[in-house]
Amino acid sequence: MIKADSIPHLFSLHGQAVRLRCGSSFLNESLNHLLGEFAIASLPPHGASSVEGFVRLYQEDEVVRRLPASAARVSPPGEPTEVYQHDELYWLIDDRWGMAEINLLKGQWRTWILPQPSVEAERCLELAIVWPLAQLLRGKGLSLVPAVSCVRDGWGVLIVGQGSVEPELTEMIRAGYRVVGQRWTALRDQGGRVSMFGLPGKVQRVRDAQPGATEQWVDLTREFCGASAERATCDAVLLVDRGRRPVAHLKSLPRTSALVALRRAWPIMQLHAQRKLSQLLARLARECKCFEARFSRAPKDVLRLLDDARYNRAPAVEASVLVRSSARRVVA
Repeated sequence: MIKADSIPHLFSLHGQAVRLRCGSSFLNESLNHLLGEFAIASLPPHGASSVEGFVRLYQEDEVVRRLPASAARVSPPGEPTEVYQHDELYWLIDDRWGMAEINLLKGQWRTWILPQPSVEAERCLELAIVWPLAQLLRGKGLSLVPAVSCVRDGWGVLIVGQGSVEPELTEMIRAGYRVVGQRWTALRDQGGRVSMFGLPGKVQRVRDAQPGATEQWVDLTREFCGASAERATCDAVLLVDRGRRPVAHLKSLPRTSALVALRRAWPIMQLHAQRKLSQLLARLARECKCFEARFSRAPKDVLRLLDDARYNRAPAVEASVLVRSSARRVVA
């Protein structure tokens, strides 16, 4: 059980060692849901060094000293989370929850949580812990991506897009798909193929489509018995446009343009150019079928799109046409 104290908690996240100290009770429940099953008693005596994280309560005097005046902003304007860089250090600053400092050289991050964050615990967890962790683990060959992954009858699909896909994911589960990652997925290049590994999580469910409707976070793998899968091989990637249209749409991307489309649509910002991500995207473009997709207002239409993708029934996009990215790259 992860508690708000200074005791280091140890995890083996799909083979990668993580050491975490959490001093904020606000994240306790969400953090236990995310990492509880990966907890270990001690780190293995051999292998690569661990990634280390510290989560603390916001102290203005301490936080102000961390960000040097020479730090340069590297995130695009208009994003709620600002990203700054100075040498090997990066900072995420967000008035809604606090600040995070990432040291790529040392493999460490520190997060300061505001006393009363204005975002839900699940969202705060993603920004304050999962996002920095994703940046540090990518250099070790494990890429954490804010994307949905599912498998049915040995055929695995990665769905990259913006916004909640809870209605579509619910229909997929009812049709026999098992969820690998319902909000975040861990990817690793293994033996010439890309493997998808699960991360416990929750998706946003909108009760009412009217403006101002309330949302709740739900774990579909707990609502549907036997709906989860630990891992799967990625056979197809769907790059989904933002929003829903009257009619669902799917087009196949030729390999000549799939890599560029993946780079443009990749839903998480890359703090530092690393070959690991480039190699992963190249593997996805080469070994998986890649598609441009739009969801309709009828969630069941996703099943037809997936069948068309699996059985090569989608029309092809000309090589000169590339998918426009609708994903926000700063945060997931």
